[in-house]
Amino acid sequence: MDHLFLNLKLIDVDQSLCRNITAPKESEKVYDDLTESPEDLVVAEEAEANAQPPYWSGSPAVGFSALDLLWQDAIGYPFNKLQPSRFSDGSFGVWYGSDKLETSIYETAYHLYYKGVLDDANYDAEGVVFERSIYFVKCSAELVDLRVDLQQYPDFLNKKNYTFCRSFGARLKYEGYVGLLTYSARYDIGLNFVILDYDVLSDPHYDCCLTYELQGDFIRVEKISGEFLMNIELSEFA
Repeated sequence: MDHLFLNLKLIDVDQSLCRNITAPKESEKVYDDLTESPEDLVVAEEAEANAQPPYWSGSPAVGFSALDLLWQDAIGYPFNKLQPSRFSDGSFGVWYGSDKLETSIYETAYHLYYKGVLDDANYDAEGVVFERSIYFVKCSAELVDLRVDLQQYPDFLNKKNYTFCRSFGARLKYEGYVGLLTYSARYDIGLNFVILDYDVLSDPHYDCCLTYELQGDFIRVEKISGEFLMNIELSEFA
């Protein structure tokens, strides 16, 4: 680990990242009593967000502001509700974003079905539908670039054991780094961005809502409007 930290490479990142999360309950939608159209809800929420200055607080006030809810859903949640993940043992918050929608879909499909309900022998996942909300969030930061070290440190992409990644993440946090960039463990051509400090994230925008449904040996992913996006074979996660 010491040798790895002595040779860390940094990269400047200034781009929008895809954030894929559990769809908020309808009761959390500020304008849901005004329209039943998902498209109209997006327009209303973005209009309010664009009419206000950027929100930077790590503890958004509880209230009726769509901007507050947008910040909490797209950025704040993993820093306020700590839980274990690939790069954290749950003692500190980590925000995960992806370079593209497809990467985020593969990552979440694995955790929802292959690692989630399919691990429960008593759970029949056939036909179970999950809804996910897609946001794009601006990231401006100097991140540790792990893409050049993966051949020497393959445990960064270990599909099941996160021990090495968590040790690395804890040291990054302790030494004050704001995050890292690495390849996706679920989607070979995808990139994931692991953020330890919410201050480098801003300008969240809601994009769309997706549905995931297990159909036989594959997961079918659509936009909530019914537009087909992709199928993922379960064998890809084996």
